[in-house]
Amino acid sequence: LACFSFSNADECIAPGTCVPPSDAQFSRVPRGPVPSQQWNINGGFCGAFSIQQSTLAFGAWISQDLVRKANKDQSGPKFMHGDDELGYEVVPTNVAYTAEKL
Repeated sequence: LACFSFSNADECIAPGTCVPPSDAQFSRVPRGPVPSQQWNINGGFCGAFSIQQSTLAFGAWISQDLVRKANKDQSGPKFMHGDDELGYEVVPTNVAYTAEKL
């Protein structure tokens, strides 16, 4: 596994291995996810953080705030933290809806 910082894409960061194995079948190393911090307010943003990190692996940065706001118009029970203006926590019951609305 090679780990790179965003400031210098050629810089190897421990505990990453800077030289790929000679028998590696694949050589593309996706950028992100990287160690980061979820917002710890309003019930936590672990679901929004997970979606944010997943999109980073494909080169797109999406704010945790925008991830939550993507599900603000969902139908069904709203038992998680949030509201109809700011959106709701991303949980297994609404993750597909949230992703579709992004």
